[in-house]
Amino acid sequence: MSHSDRPREYDAVLGSQKTVPRGALILGGLAGIKQGLSSPVIESRVEAIREAVKHGKQGLELIIKGLQDDSEKVQKAAYLLLQNRRNTEVNRALRAYLPYRLFTCTKTIKTGNGLTINSTGTAIAYQKGKNIRVMNLDREETLYTIPKYPRMREMYGLCSDAETLIRIKNSIHSSSPAIEIWQQGELQRSLYGHQLDITAIAIDPRGKMLATGSEDGSIRLWQIATGKTMGTFSTHLIFGSHTRAVSHLTFSTDGNTLISTSQDATIKLWDLQTRDRPYTLKTFSPRALLSPVGLILAAIAWQGKIQLWDINLEKKTNHLISTFDDCIDSTSTLAFSPYGRILVSGARDGRITFWDVYGKTQFHELAGHDGAIDSLVLNSGGDRLFSTDKSKVVKVWEVSDR
Repeated sequence: MSHSDRPREYDAVLGSQKTVPRGALILGGLAGIKQGLSSPVIESRVEAIREAVKHGKQGLELIIKGLQDDSEKVQKAAYLLLQNRRNTEVNRALRAYLPYRLFTCTKTIKTGNGLTINSTGTAIAYQKGKNIRVMNLDREETLYTIPKYPRMREMYGLCSDAETLIRIKNSIHSSSPAIEIWQQGELQRSLYGHQLDITAIAIDPRGKMLATGSEDGSIRLWQIATGKTMGTFSTHLIFGSHTRAVSHLTFSTDGNTLISTSQDATIKLWDLQTRDRPYTLKTFSPRALLSPVGLILAAIAWQGKIQLWDINLEKKTNHLISTFDDCIDSTSTLAFSPYGRILVSGARDGRITFWDVYGKTQFHELAGHDGAIDSLVLNSGGDRLFSTDKSKVVKVWEVSDR
């Protein structure tokens, strides 16, 4: 006798506690999906999330709630369904959600010497043989190459559009260093001005300005399009300038502030609108950067500890908010998430750690690099992380549907 009105073996029945196979039918419409989401069986909740996508706005609300599920499997199913949807409610939910616990390495690329990555994580530049290659990371495709000079110690910077490459040439002889600006493989101009080796470079977020720091403590600003000098910060010109070699340079997210660290045991914040005397924090740090929102400064301190400082430039005050000291003798680089809620640190042993800035705790950790982490870049949506290391490897981390 036919029993077509009865559930089949692999149908999910309202109120049943049976595990739901992927692709099974959730009976009962939205009521059945809600029942599935309340099941103690993780696979049942995952299948209910996938079924909810067929039920318009109400289903979307249930998927968003799935981001708060206790199970990371359910969270992942919900996140992958929401990731490419763009409306106000979804954007708000994704902004509040932290996907980093779900990150896995989806790509590993072996490169070459002098590896650098642009600020958007779309391209890298590195030396291979007698050439400098610029590669698109997604397609793993060489965009263009330029020749490497012999007997030069070189550094590279890459604009966000990957079309403009900055090459620093520090000579092994006594000649002054040169700055070259290349456009899609063609040399546009060479710039001179520093007397001693260039030790740090940074490109502003708009790709309009280049900052270079020298062994003598001076910093120069250049207009990339024309090669014109836009400013010089040195002890001869501005009181409060660095007195020893510049260790690191970075721009704030809005491009209005330049942050520099130096071997003179100071961190300086330069207002690029006024070009006045810098705000100085007297503490040793090989690297520091500002949060994208508010004036929270993250700095690598003595012994690789991470310090968070609250900086008030108007009142010229600062105070130490917290210190992350679970990373002694370890931290080598830092990056903030787009809204400043999470700080990501790279370590000399290859670990990548996520820190909750406001909760002041370690949030998550990734492992996979064999060499010390050189740089970290989060894309503008905060849903992809790019990491490079001393062993010339680039890794891409994200939520994978595999």
